[in-house]
Amino acid sequence: MMRAGSLALALTLVSGCVADPSVADGAEVRVVTSKTQCGLTAPGLVLARNAAEWHALTGSVSGQLPDWPDVANQWLLVASLGQQTTGGHSIGFISADRDGQDLSIEVKVTHPAPDAMVTQMITSPCLVMAIPANDWHRVRVNGEAPFPMSRMHP
Repeated sequence: MMRAGSLALALTLVSGCVADPSVADGAEVRVVTSKTQCGLTAPGLVLARNAAEWHALTGSVSGQLPDWPDVANQWLLVASLGQQTTGGHSIGFISADRDGQDLSIEVKVTHPAPDAMVTQMITSPCLVMAIPANDWHRVRVNGEAPFPMSRMHP
């Protein structure tokens, strides 16, 4: 039984990518992908406003990020956990909401249990979301450390 669980965990870690095309009610936030290997070495929020900014980001990291979605009036926001020394770390979307001019996004940060068997490899988990280009003053991502973090609208 332990082998089946280990195999499932290994397959999940090897796949490294989960796509979720869901849209949050009212907040117009769409999950593009959640990955275990984004290549971003520090925790943070990265905002790309156009294809040129996105290509500059994807060209500067070692991870595999998705192509620019080329959807009118949408930008891409990347929430990163930064570099982790083992597998088993992830970040997932919970919900999005508007509070006046603030766009608030809730995420779930997962870390392996202290006694868990995990792969011994460097990972860089992130969550890529499409967000509206307009009608917000600040975007705030809330969750377990390293969050909360926020970015002002440029």
